[in-house]
Amino acid sequence: MTFAGRHVDLHNNFEFVGYSYDVSNRQLMLNWKKSRGEWVNEDEFDNLHLAHFNITYLNMLYENKGYEFPDDDNCLSDISFFPSLDRHQ
Repeated sequence: MTFAGRHVDLHNNFEFVGYSYDVSNRQLMLNWKKSRGEWVNEDEFDNLHLAHFNITYLNMLYENKGYEFPDDDNCLSDISFFPSLDRHQ
């Protein structure tokens, strides 16, 4: 992802900490914090918040079925934007 001309590596440099969804205003906020890994640049953002507005469809899947990598349960896997006719519900 690029923000203000700067590359932001959500996968390697940040940990997903949660989300909030305001149903009445159709707003989704996704929140990350800077990882403590030694590979993360000192000048990396401390926190990152992505706001999504006018959400018309939201589907969240929670899959904790004994995965080989349990830390992946604390990750955001995908964000997708599909027209309603292309969704597989």
